[in-house]
Amino acid sequence: MNRPAWMSDSGATSGAIRNALPGVIRRSSKLIATLHLRRTLWHAACISLCGGCLYVDGPWMLTPNRPPELLDRDPASREVFIQNSTNLVKLEYVDPDQDALNFAWYLNDEPYADKQEGELPSDEYGLIVFSRVLIYADEVEDGDILRCEVSEVAFPERPPSVTGWDLVLPRPPSDEGAP
Repeated sequence: MNRPAWMSDSGATSGAIRNALPGVIRRSSKLIATLHLRRTLWHAACISLCGGCLYVDGPWMLTPNRPPELLDRDPASREVFIQNSTNLVKLEYVDPDQDALNFAWYLNDEPYADKQEGELPSDEYGLIVFSRVLIYADEVEDGDILRCEVSEVAFPERPPSVTGWDLVLPRPPSDEGAP
């Protein structure tokens, strides 16, 4: 039966293999150490120069929470002209992260509680959150200030978005030109 030389029973061949084996192990361990060093250097260079390894959407990537954005205010001007016994003021906000929003209305820095809130689905914005308040003419005076603070429920430490209006009541007709 023909066997390869390394499998022969002769002592000379097996001795040669035994003598060569430490050199092969030494060379392979140097190769492994070199590859390990190169891999370590590659990762170190990649992290320091590129800001990370070549992974997309790694688990360490944190998306910052964005503040709510004002979509619409009604009336759009800075002044609300109180012309009827009941007047409506409305705000529409959208939160890019779909966080719950809190609306706090104030009339002359005092809480104003007569408000309605709701949500409207939108293809463009996701979910529009609105709040509206009814202003009664007999409860306000000319020059009163109405403001609304919009904050995220999950992030109370973030400063609120503030929108304000000056209330203007119509002046009664003057009697100057009367006889």
